[in-house]
Amino acid sequence: MATAIMCTGQGLALILSLCLGISVAFQAGISSAMIEEFLGDPVLTTVVSFITGVILLAVFNILETSYLQCTGAPARPERPQRWWHFTGGALGCFALGCRIGCTNKIGYTLASGTAVTGQLVCSVVIDHVGFMGMPRRIITGVQVAGIICLLAGCTVGALGDVDWNGVGTTSSLQPLTVLYMVISVLGGGCLPLQATVNRQLSTFLRTTTRAGAVSFITGLSTLVVFVGLRGVVLADATPLSQLLRLNRLTWHQWWMLLSGPIGVAFVLGAPLLSPTVGMSLFFVLVTAGQFLASLILDPLGAFGLPVRTLGLMRFFGLGFVFLGVFLVQNMLSPHTKVTITQD
Repeated sequence: MATAIMCTGQGLALILSLCLGISVAFQAGISSAMIEEFLGDPVLTTVVSFITGVILLAVFNILETSYLQCTGAPARPERPQRWWHFTGGALGCFALGCRIGCTNKIGYTLASGTAVTGQLVCSVVIDHVGFMGMPRRIITGVQVAGIICLLAGCTVGALGDVDWNGVGTTSSLQPLTVLYMVISVLGGGCLPLQATVNRQLSTFLRTTTRAGAVSFITGLSTLVVFVGLRGVVLADATPLSQLLRLNRLTWHQWWMLLSGPIGVAFVLGAPLLSPTVGMSLFFVLVTAGQFLASLILDPLGAFGLPVRTLGLMRFFGLGFVFLGVFLVQNMLSPHTKVTITQD
C-alpha cells in the first residue's frame, strides 16, 4: 500500500511538472503581448508580473496563516539564516526578464530550446552533487543519454525556425540572434538555482508560501532598483508614464495579467516537486512541457508573435524529446542511488 501511494504521489508530481512547463511557455507569450500592446519594455513587463505575483502571494499567506492558527499545526524547525537564502528573487527576475525579452525577439521555440540547455545543465549538476542540501541523485549513463536526446530534440526543433540562407519567412541566424540565444541559456540556468534556494528558504521560514513571497518581494525590489538606476544613467523618466498605460487595459484583456500568477505557480511548485522527482527530471519535464506548448503556440502566432509553421524537423525534435523523457525517468527506479547531503 505504501509503495502504491508513493508511486501515485510521484506520478502526480510528474504530471504537475509537465503542466508547469506548459504554463512557462504561455507566460512568455502573455508577457510578449503585454510588451507589444502596452509597455514596450521587457523589464517593465517583468515588474508588472512581479507586482501581481506579490499581491497574489500576500493573499495566499493571509489564508495560510489563518489556517495554521485554526489547526494549531506545529512549526517546522528553523534553520540558520544565510545571505543566499534571499537570492531567489533576483535569480527569478533575471530568468523571467531573459525569457520575456528573448521570446519577443527570437520566438517561442528558439527561446525555449536555448533556455532549457541552461536549465538541464544546471539541474544535473545540482542533482549529482546534492547542491544546497538537495537529495543527491547520482546521474547514470542512461540518464545522461536521455538528457542529450532531449537537448538534441529541442535543438533540432529550434533550428527548424532558422533560415540559414537568410531567405524565407523565418529569421536568419544573425549575430544578434546568437546573443539572444546566449542570454536565454543564462536565464534558463537561473531557474534550477532559484528552485534550490527557495527550497532552503522555505525550510527556514517554515512554509513554501512564505518563501515564495520573500522571493517575489526581493525580486521586485531588485527590478525597482534596476529601473531606477537605468532611469538615472539614461536620464529617462519615461518608465512611470509607460506603466500608467496599463489604465487602458480592458476587461477582455485580463489574461495579460496572468504572467504573475503563472510565476507564483512555478515558484511554489518547484521547491515542492523537485525533491520528489529530482531536480534533473523535474526540469526535463518542464522542458518537455515548454516544447509541446511551443508546437501549439508558434503555428498559431499566439499572443501576436510571428507565425512559425511546423516543419519536419519539429516532429523529429518532438520524438527526441519524448525519448529523452523516457530515459531520464529511469531516475525514479530503485537502482538510482539517492543520498541526503548536509549543508
